[in-house]
Amino acid sequence: MGWDIITLPTILIVDYISGLVSNVFILSVHFHCWLKGETLSSSDLIIVGLAFSSIIYSLVKCSTCIILFYSPGMSSLRPIIYTLCFTSIYSFYSSTWLGTCLCFFFYVKIINFQSRFFSWLKMKIDTLVPWMIFAAEVFSVFNSLLYIFTYLDVNPVNSTDPFFSSQISSCRTTYSFNPSFQIINTFIPILIATVTTSHIIVSLYKHIHRMRQNIGDGDGPSLKVHKRAAFTMFHLLVFYITVYGITVGFVTPQGGVLGWILYILSSLYAFVQSIILILGNNRLLQTCVKILNRLRPKILP
Repeated sequence: MGWDIITLPTILIVDYISGLVSNVFILSVHFHCWLKGETLSSSDLIIVGLAFSSIIYSLVKCSTCIILFYSPGMSSLRPIIYTLCFTSIYSFYSSTWLGTCLCFFFYVKIINFQSRFFSWLKMKIDTLVPWMIFAAEVFSVFNSLLYIFTYLDVNPVNSTDPFFSSQISSCRTTYSFNPSFQIINTFIPILIATVTTSHIIVSLYKHIHRMRQNIGDGDGPSLKVHKRAAFTMFHLLVFYITVYGITVGFVTPQGGVLGWILYILSSLYAFVQSIILILGNNRLLQTCVKILNRLRPKILP
């Protein structure tokens, strides 16, 4: 069972371009609304940050793929490898932390707190969101630089696996993650997202059950908004857990078909995240449906 070496880079590049297009769509929709004078909500700001990080991730990964497969000589240039590696790690960390910020924002907005601190936080969360985004970006940049100067090894590592060339093996070595960085930048965000998402799902279930018992209807307008937010949080959580599993797979040496599967799944990171955000945001979903309806007559005979 073999894979054509020409087929893999094509699949990866298509995946990265798909993620690039979908996230440019998210960014352009919000930018267009801003130009029209519409005010972007706090969740919109976080989504814009996520789209921006994913655009960088897709561009860097696509460039890396082209260099490794089509211009292998450039992979020996340390400045290029360091730059690509830093940007890739930064965009990944940034996306993970901003996704956690989105889950935390929905959590604070939806849950009714008894604690004085959380009640104060609920009132101030909209003004704190820009600072949350700033903190996530600074933290991501700091961790990426620390990783680059501490743990990065750009020396090529040849593989005896017939499915991997020395360039691909070098890519695996360059982009492997130190366990401490995995815990800080992947496990902790996932833990926060798990706690907040679980609490929201349980609270919404209890609230809907009470509403149906009292008035026979558990689907008011505000609840629909909360359900959409819970939908987004749940799918982001499942997505991040999957990505974490893939990352662990890259840390453990893999070869053959399993290695290709890990590469392909990781290449879909930006695209899948953008689809979750589009489905969870009414403005993005409606715009996407309008565009697809306009394109349908041109595509279908």
